[in-house]
Amino acid sequence: MQSHRATILLCAWALGRPVRTGRVPWTRALALRARLALAALPARAVLPALAVMLALSTGPASAQPPAAAPSPSPAPPARANPPLTPGAPARTQTSAPPVLEKLPDGRFRLGNLVLDKQEGSITCPGKVNMQEGLIEVFACTARGKLHESALQIDVDPLHLETALLALGLEYGRALKEQGEARRPEGDPVTAWVRWGKGESAQKWRAEDLVWNVHEAKPMRHVEWVFSGSQVINGSFMAQVEGQIITTYHDPFSILDNPLEDGADDTVYEVYKDRMPPPGTPVELILVDARTQHGARE
Repeated sequence: MQSHRATILLCAWALGRPVRTGRVPWTRALALRARLALAALPARAVLPALAVMLALSTGPASAQPPAAAPSPSPAPPARANPPLTPGAPARTQTSAPPVLEKLPDGRFRLGNLVLDKQEGSITCPGKVNMQEGLIEVFACTARGKLHESALQIDVDPLHLETALLALGLEYGRALKEQGEARRPEGDPVTAWVRWGKGESAQKWRAEDLVWNVHEAKPMRHVEWVFSGSQVINGSFMAQVEGQIITTYHDPFSILDNPLEDGADDTVYEVYKDRMPPPGTPVELILVDARTQHGARE
């Protein structure tokens, strides 16, 4: 469990902002120790951190003058291509997209999401999954509970957790079981959903797209809790289960409902008068709620 959390923290640190684990400052010295500890992590945990660090180290050049170019060395002799087997398709070389890319405007693209550290926001692509019916999940991946989720989001949960930590947010203590009455713990995040272009563009808070059946009105505006999911037997459970934002308390979700009615799975359904049809492309925008209250460090 600690090795996977260390990987997430390493990735977040590589994005350029110190983060904290619990109440202990994540300083440069600790980051150096974490780098040295990479050798102790399992390969599947090391690779994401190394990929992010490598992408940053090979990013845009700094303002310092470039070093003198080394003397060119003779090029190795060209290797002859093997003869093609008759009827066999020709091979084409394809390059995988980078794990992390620094965009011209200063934002970062991590997998499919875009991290804006200046604005304290993360934008995730996705689509409407349900336009009506009871839900326990507001947003999940393709591996999540699609039969009861309003949105389907196309991001890697590990990338999302890394991005949230890179904003300086702290995850709290996750719940022990689904539907637990205890309030989840963690830093606050505001969620928005945007779709359409031009005059047809719309942007709503996530809660405005959820209907409280018991109170016959939209869900109360909340700041979702960054509970951070869990790691069990070396697996990051948000990746396994696919839960991103849950209205019904879930220990494996990255963001959870802070309200008491989160312990009841019969409270919420999709607000069908506002939600666009299934399949509509949307963007889920997560904002560090501390920046909105002037509490950002």
